[in-house]
Amino acid sequence: MLSVIALVAFAIPLALAQEGGPPNCDPLEGAVEIERCPNILEEAMRPYLRAQYCMTGSCCRYTKELCSKSTSEDVIRRTRVIRGDRRFCQRLLRDEYEYINLSVPHSVTQEEGRSYLHSIGGDTGDIDSSAAHVDINNDGTPEWISWGQSYSGRGCDIEVYFELDPAKNHIRKSTLSALLSKHRCRDYYRAFGYEGRIYLENRRTVLISSGYVDLVREVTILTGTTSRSVCTFAFKE
Repeated sequence: MLSVIALVAFAIPLALAQEGGPPNCDPLEGAVEIERCPNILEEAMRPYLRAQYCMTGSCCRYTKELCSKSTSEDVIRRTRVIRGDRRFCQRLLRDEYEYINLSVPHSVTQEEGRSYLHSIGGDTGDIDSSAAHVDINNDGTPEWISWGQSYSGRGCDIEVYFELDPAKNHIRKSTLSALLSKHRCRDYYRAFGYEGRIYLENRRTVLISSGYVDLVREVTILTGTTSRSVCTFAFKE
């Protein structure tokens, strides 16, 4: 969510703005003229709808920006909860949540990473150079995890997590790795924290009239050695 501080930063070039004419109240278009946009601070204090974010890039490095108002309204109007606790799933669509950041370097080689991705059905791929120490399966004990992406060139692309050994030197071929790496074609996973638990968001990229938008299509949760689908979303294309 854009903070008041960020909005003030956008307003710094206000003196350079042309006098007269309509004010700019859209942060994505440049300096926001706060004094001439009476609702901008009020809007900044509201939770943005999940669908208002357009995302590009790879895991934990991607850019998340506010979509245009028209794109947001279009996505929100066409997204439905088709399975799961409707109130909870609607909250996941509307609330902000914090993605797990891979920020600690590990020593697993790209060669080992590609071999692992190939073993689970991937093709050409790479692994992230960093890891995170999080309780990704909600069993009370944090694990070292990292993430890889494999693009086959035949339409079966995947982005998955896997467990590392405690020294962060190798990929563990563990029950947890198998659980995290279970996938179908076009599964793109991102781990996030919400209300004290870790969930996995499965995304897909959809081309709509205003451009490419990354949409959440399913949310799952790991509990020990089991995986359960919590919410399934449908987007009417």
